[in-house]
Amino acid sequence: MSRSFYLHAGLLLSLFLITGVSSAKSRIVSTTKTVSPSDSPQGNVENIRAALESSKSELTVILTPGEYIIAGDSQITEDLYDPIFNLSGYENLTIEGYGAALHVQNWATVFSLAGSSNVEIRGLTIDWPDNLPYSFGTISADVTQPQPNGTEGYVDVDMLPSMTARDGLRAHSFLQYDSQKRRPAENGFDHYQSESVPSCQRRSSSVMRCFKEHGWSAEIGDEVIIRHRTYKANAFSITDSKTLTLRDLTVYSAPGMATFIRDVQDVVIDNFAVHVKGDRWMSTAADGIHLDSLRGDLHIQNVSLVGMGDDGLNIHTNYFKVLSKPNANSLELDRLPEGNAVPQEVVPNVGDVMQIGSAENPLIASATATVENISFSTGGFPIVTFRDPLPSWVTVGTKLLNLSAQPTTSLVENCRVERNRARGIIVAVDNATVRNCQFIGNSGPSIFLSADNDFFYEGKPAHNVTIEDNVMMHSNYGAARQPGMLTLRASVGEEIASADTFRNITIRNNTFIHDNETPSIWLSAAGDVHLTGNKTLPTLAPSLGLHPNNSCDITIDGQPWCARHSETFASPLPQAGWRYLWNATAPIGDVSGYTALQWNDNGQFDSDGQAGLPDSSEMGYGHIRYTGGHPGRSTGDGASADRYAIAAYSVPHDGEYEILRSHILPHNQACEGADGVELKVFVDEAERHHQHTPLGEIQHFDIVLGSLHAGQTVYVAVGPGVSDLCDSFEWDFTIGLSTRYGGYYSDDFGPNQPRFGWQYLWNATGDIGQSEQYATLYWNAARDFYDVGSTHNLEHLHLSQIGGHSGPTSSQGQSHSRGVIAAYTIANQNHYIISDSFILPDATCGDGNHVRLYVNDTLITTINAPNGQRTSFDTALGLLDAGDVVYVAVDSKADDRCDYFNWDFAVELIVDFDIFRHQLYLPAITTE
Repeated sequence: MSRSFYLHAGLLLSLFLITGVSSAKSRIVSTTKTVSPSDSPQGNVENIRAALESSKSELTVILTPGEYIIAGDSQITEDLYDPIFNLSGYENLTIEGYGAALHVQNWATVFSLAGSSNVEIRGLTIDWPDNLPYSFGTISADVTQPQPNGTEGYVDVDMLPSMTARDGLRAHSFLQYDSQKRRPAENGFDHYQSESVPSCQRRSSSVMRCFKEHGWSAEIGDEVIIRHRTYKANAFSITDSKTLTLRDLTVYSAPGMATFIRDVQDVVIDNFAVHVKGDRWMSTAADGIHLDSLRGDLHIQNVSLVGMGDDGLNIHTNYFKVLSKPNANSLELDRLPEGNAVPQEVVPNVGDVMQIGSAENPLIASATATVENISFSTGGFPIVTFRDPLPSWVTVGTKLLNLSAQPTTSLVENCRVERNRARGIIVAVDNATVRNCQFIGNSGPSIFLSADNDFFYEGKPAHNVTIEDNVMMHSNYGAARQPGMLTLRASVGEEIASADTFRNITIRNNTFIHDNETPSIWLSAAGDVHLTGNKTLPTLAPSLGLHPNNSCDITIDGQPWCARHSETFASPLPQAGWRYLWNATAPIGDVSGYTALQWNDNGQFDSDGQAGLPDSSEMGYGHIRYTGGHPGRSTGDGASADRYAIAAYSVPHDGEYEILRSHILPHNQACEGADGVELKVFVDEAERHHQHTPLGEIQHFDIVLGSLHAGQTVYVAVGPGVSDLCDSFEWDFTIGLSTRYGGYYSDDFGPNQPRFGWQYLWNATGDIGQSEQYATLYWNAARDFYDVGSTHNLEHLHLSQIGGHSGPTSSQGQSHSRGVIAAYTIANQNHYIISDSFILPDATCGDGNHVRLYVNDTLITTINAPNGQRTSFDTALGLLDAGDVVYVAVDSKADDRCDYFNWDFAVELIVDFDIFRHQLYLPAITTE
């Protein structure tokens, strides 16, 4: 204690002794009130309210152990009530209830707190045991046909023995359930309905009939949770306050969220449990913990969130949309739901900094502005006046984000989120850490970094986030599914946002345990991402997925994930791993004859490093620049060998690689005598790909490179045709770790040449099943498909992106029945299936087709495909090795008359869960 305090205290004491004035007004007086259970709900509410109203400062209210039945006393709608304890204006308030259980009779928020500071609530248990916001049981009847009450049908539900059918409750949502796994059903239905749906009817003490607004169908025996109320009354609703602590609390149910906190500065949540009680199938009807527009520091630890009807934990700030621009400095703002007044707690404060997004990507700051004043329009919408004039491009519809309305830091640690409908944790703020948590059996992703600027307006794209030492298990299988267990995803309209939307993301030492095919980590719209020490079990499960709209600014275990030519092009020396070469002394493919190109200070690498082209060497006009280049001379031009411009990249670590996001466009202007270019891809000296690209035609060369070891080199080389006349070209491509888990016929279909390990074939000289007798189909640009070319009289036989036509049979004079064959070469050892497949032969005539599946020349199965009938040919292929070829062939039956067909399929990796079950650890599911 400082000397100044002693002097100050001594002066006060002297004044008291001299003047005789009481010092009571200068002392802080603490009030403690103790409440015990009453025999009536009204008595409990009155006693607790009296204690809470005894003081607005330095108050401690202690609820002694026991059951407190409580109820709201002011109904605001048919089934909702005003908060039971509506608190505001407190300073230094503690509510303690170790051993106290609050049992709520109607659908009212229990504690509503606003405008307070230094509040701690601890030790309470809250439940709605006799008025649960949901019912659950087994569907015994499902009728989908218009009803007299205007609905599209109904379901009858046999209630669980512990439940009673209830009249007068609406079915706001139907969620299919799996009582064996005690979690939402895999790929089950999840249907929401409006507030106007008619009430359920009690058919007997154990059977309840609930109506369907939409004509969806269930099956007799399906288990279902019917939520009668969502997103309404909460256990705790806390707004516009400072320094809040929630500790040692348990919530077993709620008609909305366990905890909703908005616009609160400095929050600690410690030892907070949302649990499923007894044989119930759900805890809260909505989120476990929902945090909106917090400020200061957020620390969440030792939380257990189980069985919620929506997200376990959601941390976000808010987007706004411009309604009008009254003047150069002011904007009228709206927020979803559109047309309603913006909640007062999310209206920006004076001094807040707002991020203004562009029309191209509203998620990224194009400008910032500081709030100077707040007023309101006649419609109740905030009019925000800024210190400085706004950019002229800010107009109606522009999106804004309050950068100040998010925690300074957020730490979530030692948590467990289990078996809830939707996401485990949503992080939509900056400077957050999630560590040492377990996520088990959640229907959506375990952790979701999202940026929502067009639905709920719950932003933002997170920056500076660390996700470490977590276990994510058996998640992302149903409602609210995303591309990965841990997903980074941000969109603008229907498109994934640009690659630098999420920034500085570290994901390390996490364990992902699978029972489905979802990737462990899915990245999109992200840059500056660092992946270290993450583990996927079983080891053959997909570990990483990347959207093509991703930058290469990603490292895995300290090494770059990919190298994109245009992003890594550098001068006067190439960036690490890259070399720019030409085959100066040997034919292409002989690396001993490659020589480095030299930087010439004109923005390009050429053979002599001197300004001006052509060079005196056989490279001539050959060079490589940022966006493309030009090959050297051809043998037709007098060179001793065709001279190629070569971009070489040595991979930094072992892995499965591919070339993706590729294109090449030779000179696109009229140039008489020009004949296009040759593009070749080598791994070391092994040629992996060769294509001819005509003048003015854009082509792609995405290919799977397979397993490469650190130091192996990928050479992408462009050479001349017969002549190097007008052979300048534009190009770009990425060499990166493979993100593919198989081949996808229609998605991968490549005009001009096959892509991603595919071949399009026909059995030219032998039966289907004799791959050495197969011949290549050729691209027919005029007809937009692959066919046999002009040397065979088989004009109908072809493959297109959506289907094809099989060939004539032996009964039509052929030596062999001719079929069309799509072949996919396996890049990585794994278990594979044919999935998402169908074939639909022409319905007008003919006798249909056969689909024959082979691995190499081993027949797996033959499927009969009748004409006019959509038939699946999904098939397990088993464990395949790299280099194995899957052949999917279609041939005719008696003849090829009318044997056109539509089709699609995937050759897809699958985790054979039974094989790897011994590697998995699934903790026992417990109930309270």
